[in-house]
Amino acid sequence: MIGITFDWHFFWQYLVPPDHLTRSALFLTLGISIVAQFFGVVFGLFSALMQRSKYRVLRFLAGVYVWFFRGTPVIVQIFFIYFGANLFLGYDLFPRTAHLLFISIDGAVVAGTVALAINEGAYMSEIARAGLLAVEEGQIEAATALGMRRSQTLRLIVLPQAMRVIIPPTGNEVISMLKT
Repeated sequence: MIGITFDWHFFWQYLVPPDHLTRSALFLTLGISIVAQFFGVVFGLFSALMQRSKYRVLRFLAGVYVWFFRGTPVIVQIFFIYFGANLFLGYDLFPRTAHLLFISIDGAVVAGTVALAINEGAYMSEIARAGLLAVEEGQIEAATALGMRRSQTLRLIVLPQAMRVIIPPTGNEVISMLKT
């Protein structure tokens, strides 16, 4: 039996304290995860509201969005958005370098963040839809009986009650986004 030894000195040298490359990669990963998660929550909420719409076209579009982005691997989506978008559009959707205020960001990072946000939106859509369906229909009927508009009912009655169902799985999605 060949004895393989683990070089602990090499391991700790790069982990504690982390070198500059490891530290910058960590901050970039956290930044991408936070931005993608934020926009994923926004996309997911809009998609969940579209799935509850009375218009069949909106329900269909939201269903196709969720079906496609939950059914394909995220790495394929990233490659498609970064490499395939310019083939279909005829121009580079993501420039080599994007300048945001005082920061220069590589175009591949922007494309990856967009792809992760769109993918996360599909998963968050199902979480938000489950939260919205968890609110009893009687609550909505009571708000209508009080004369509230649909937007008021959603903002003041439905969303606060749905949050108790939406928040726990969102924490799981944040962890999953960080790992992705």
